[in-house]
Amino acid sequence: MNLLLPQLYQLEVRLLPDTSEQSVLLQKEGLKVYFALTQYILPLDLISKDAFAQWMEVCRQVVERPVPPAALQPDEDERPDLPWWKCKKWALHILYRMFERYGSPGHVTKEYNEFAEWYLQTFSAGILEVLLRVLDGYRGGNWVPPRVLQQTLNYLNQAVSHGHTWKILKPHMPAIIQDVLFPLMSYSAEDHELWTVDAHEYIRVKFDVFEDFVSPVTAAQTLLHSSCKKRKEMLQKTMVMLTTILTNTATEPAQKDGALHMVGSLADIFLRKKMYRDQLDQLFIKYVFPEFNSDRGHMRARACWVLHYFAEFNFKQENILMEAINLTVRALLFDKDLPVKVEAAIALQSLLNYQERAQKYIEPQVKQIALELLSIIRETENEDVTGVMQKLVCVYTQQLIPIAVEICQHLATTFNQVLDTDEGSDEKAITAMGLLNTIETLLTVMDEQPEVMRLLEPTVLQVIANVLQNEVQEFYEEVLALIYDLTSKQISPDMWKVFELLYRVFMKNGIDHFTDMMPALHNYITIDTNAFTFGRAKTFSHLQHV
Repeated sequence: MNLLLPQLYQLEVRLLPDTSEQSVLLQKEGLKVYFALTQYILPLDLISKDAFAQWMEVCRQVVERPVPPAALQPDEDERPDLPWWKCKKWALHILYRMFERYGSPGHVTKEYNEFAEWYLQTFSAGILEVLLRVLDGYRGGNWVPPRVLQQTLNYLNQAVSHGHTWKILKPHMPAIIQDVLFPLMSYSAEDHELWTVDAHEYIRVKFDVFEDFVSPVTAAQTLLHSSCKKRKEMLQKTMVMLTTILTNTATEPAQKDGALHMVGSLADIFLRKKMYRDQLDQLFIKYVFPEFNSDRGHMRARACWVLHYFAEFNFKQENILMEAINLTVRALLFDKDLPVKVEAAIALQSLLNYQERAQKYIEPQVKQIALELLSIIRETENEDVTGVMQKLVCVYTQQLIPIAVEICQHLATTFNQVLDTDEGSDEKAITAMGLLNTIETLLTVMDEQPEVMRLLEPTVLQVIANVLQNEVQEFYEEVLALIYDLTSKQISPDMWKVFELLYRVFMKNGIDHFTDMMPALHNYITIDTNAFTFGRAKTFSHLQHV
């Protein structure tokens, strides 16, 4: 790279004045090469300060230069794939990565300490000025791609932490919160279209952890939180704005959604400050609880979401806690919109996690809640709701014994449904893993109920066989844990058949999973030693000849 990097830079410089599609495609590739070289290590012996400054200037120019009319002609959802916008995206990738990993004093490894101080003093101000102009354009109605916006906000978030950059950012921050972050965090026309046309996809997008990494909404939420947590006056100024929006009877529902989104995003800060903490009861009564009766589904969902984020609040008035739980349970059981049910389920889990008194209010309806959760899990394949089911099983073990088999059958059917889909995505894998973990939780809490365990075994065996016979190795660890649970007290004839299946798996491709097999194998050897010693020899002999 000693020879190639200077040549790559010279090529970029020659190409920069040419904004044709072919030229910009080449510029983008050059930026991607530089990013790949510096993503994890900045080789200071290879990249001198002069060379680094040259690349920062290239990136600055790419971000700042206007795009040709051709970049704005296609539909908005097609524009991010055009080379002009992709080139800006990669320039911003570099700018943010250099600041975040190598240019933030106090947040870098020791070999970059000196470099970080130099970076902050030399580049941060000029880059911030460019990014503030990008946001000014966005505030003025210019279209900006989501990823460009996200990376811009990420850079500003990093700048909040440093006094040098905060001085530049501070005068602009109230306007950014009001005119950039607030609209981003409000219910949008795109949200409404997706909710209306495909509620399942709406849920998938909103709960996709991978989507969060690239979402400008998440970046806006993070920047809001950082500025209000780390910088004086920002919380108070933001609350003045939000109070004005929430108290104005003419406020549109989408704006009210944005205000509640901001309030929930700052929940942990409010809970630490007595001045705000003492007003939370009134916040719930005036602005959150009424939205459970809104004729707009997204506002009912937002009300559930806010309760989820404030679940740690120490409710001093029992009637307010009771109302929060009753409204959440009602939304879960009876709301007509699936996204509301999902948000209600997650809010309920948070209330169970942090409010011990909540258990007695939920208990009378726990069976109905469990069956509703199973229905939602089946319909959405949402991993977060699977976690709610796990929590419910742990807290209400005795109450759920009568429907334990039904719960297990639902989970097994949903697991097989997920496994049978063609989409081998990470999302599906996470969902499937969550279902297996919930089945294991069910077996663990029912361990002292031998009759229930006997009834659960056939259903769990179907799941085990499906994974082992189809050699779905990514779930071997979870399935082996299920085998361990089913053999911890006694070993049925069917579980000995599973042992034979395990032997086949081990001989074929299971050596990498032997450590995970050991607990189950230990059960086979110690729980029924005679059967293992005398009854399996013939089996081994037979299997070795198959």
